[in-house]
Amino acid sequence: MSSVAGSQLERIARGGTAALAGAGVAAVANFAVVVVITQAFSKDDAGALFSASSLFLIVLAVAGLGIETGLGRFVLRHVAEGRWDWARACLSNTALVTVTVSAVAAVGLWVAAAPIAVAIGISGDEGPGLIRVFSVAVVAAAVGHWALGASRAFANIAQTVLIDKLARSLMQLGLVAACAAAATGLIPLAVAWVAPAVLLAPVAVIGLLRVTRRTFPADAPRGRAPGAVREFWLFTAPRSIAQVAQLIVQRLDIILIAAMLTPAAAAVYTAATRFVPLGQLGQQAIAQVVQPRFTHLLATEQRAALGEVFRTTTAWNIAVAWPIYLVVASMAGVYLQLFGSGFAADGVAVVLVMAVGMLVGIAAGPIDTILLMAGRSWLSLGNALAALVIDLVGCLVLIPPLGILGAAVAWCAAIVTKSVLAYVQVGLHVGLSPISRASVIVAVSAVVAFAVPGAILTLTGHANVFTLIGLLVLGGCVYAAALWRNRSVLRLRALRALLPGRRRNA
Repeated sequence: MSSVAGSQLERIARGGTAALAGAGVAAVANFAVVVVITQAFSKDDAGALFSASSLFLIVLAVAGLGIETGLGRFVLRHVAEGRWDWARACLSNTALVTVTVSAVAAVGLWVAAAPIAVAIGISGDEGPGLIRVFSVAVVAAAVGHWALGASRAFANIAQTVLIDKLARSLMQLGLVAACAAAATGLIPLAVAWVAPAVLLAPVAVIGLLRVTRRTFPADAPRGRAPGAVREFWLFTAPRSIAQVAQLIVQRLDIILIAAMLTPAAAAVYTAATRFVPLGQLGQQAIAQVVQPRFTHLLATEQRAALGEVFRTTTAWNIAVAWPIYLVVASMAGVYLQLFGSGFAADGVAVVLVMAVGMLVGIAAGPIDTILLMAGRSWLSLGNALAALVIDLVGCLVLIPPLGILGAAVAWCAAIVTKSVLAYVQVGLHVGLSPISRASVIVAVSAVVAFAVPGAILTLTGHANVFTLIGLLVLGGCVYAAALWRNRSVLRLRALRALLPGRRRNA
């Protein structure tokens, strides 16, 4: 391994481990939120909340306009080149755009709350009020999201970990649990779900101000720098559409199921697919850290080091996410029991299909990040739109005859298509592949340690909570031993950067 790649991997390990720890807490908290809601509230109420919150997240993606990726590409570059006015221009312009777009979206949701509620399958009297609760939170949540993305553009992951992954997730879980204990109605539950994003937005902005004060010299110029804004949006515009398309793929199926079937069906589908973010959050944590590293290596034309870092981080992605998906898929019935009665009958097939899609998506590694940082944002846009079309058409065609399984098949097809397209494009335009000996070793180890024994337990009728715990403990030991045996191939020595002495000297 080259010294450059080793240095970059150590930096990724430092930031990635902190981000991954935060993502782990957030994943468990978000999962617990769904468990609490499905256990304490009716399927209709749970499905109504899941449909409305999915719409809220899509609106936030629209308000975000892909700004996070654009800031990650340009801010550190401008700072490194001493173009302080250009960096400031990117920040101030994106702040104004975020506030403007989110305000328009919030007003639209408030005014059209009644027809929107009916359109997304919420037909009760509480529907308009539910939509208006989320509309009030749009601006603050969008600004908080922008501030955290801007902090990450300065390679500051701590703000995201502390504010979003830890504080927001745990606060949301606590408030939702309080609603469940008090047996409140749907409106208070929605307030509890969305309130943390609003309350923590000012904290995120204050954190960003502290980062910029430490970074910018006191005498840094404050010119308008129109060239910076133009360059920023030429890159970010296609990513804006791509980000919206990506989140629509993640959330549209819940809304369509509520609208085309029932909110209760949407509740079952949400529970069956809740395991997906458990692995995705680890992938996102690593992606947030590698983005500036990829930018640096591409800008300095260190392609060999870039390839090593790309392949190694792909193996790390697989190492974190595959065990989660394989355990859930192999013991899907036990997993669905966590959400209450009546979820396993229709949910097992959904779990299996979704797991297949995510195994493929994770195996591709941070491939979309490579495309973006290589300046191929239009290709990323094309991939996102292709996935959106496949998911939308698939849902419309397959949900009527297959129910929630049809939505899962459409989603899986969209994810696999997007991953394959990006794999081919990165190979053609950047000359890289995520596949390596390390990723194969990790994948095979995960299958042997978790999928095979889990499937045997299920097929022989011995799958239950106790055997699931045994699988996690014993399979985890086997898996850890396999990773340690192959620590050189997996570049685990980069994790030495986590030691206190190494961290101070880095």
